[in-house]
Amino acid sequence: MKRAFGVFLAVLTLAFLMPDTYAAGKSAPAKKKPAAQSTPGKTLPPHIEAISADSITVKNGTRTITYKITAFTSIQLNGMKAPVSSLKSGMPVTVEAGVDESVALTICAGHVE
Repeated sequence: MKRAFGVFLAVLTLAFLMPDTYAAGKSAPAKKKPAAQSTPGKTLPPHIEAISADSITVKNGTRTITYKITAFTSIQLNGMKAPVSSLKSGMPVTVEAGVDESVALTICAGHVE
């Protein structure tokens, strides 16, 4: 009986170790980066649709959102602090909304990963 239990335990241990050896031959799928240019079947990253001194409109696929820009909105262009006047339509952008989701807390434009 002790021998049967030992064999059972050995088989159980191997069962947990074996899936890793079978999966070792498979490679992970490659990550896809978003297209920088308009390509059929692919979408653009979020970008500035319109910009003014007090608002920014961002287009993300088919969704368009307008945010208010206040004195408390932090604006960065290519990782550096910038005035709102440096932002241009078509630039890739990420916007973080504040507690009030219609107000932009941070705007990061330029090189966006």
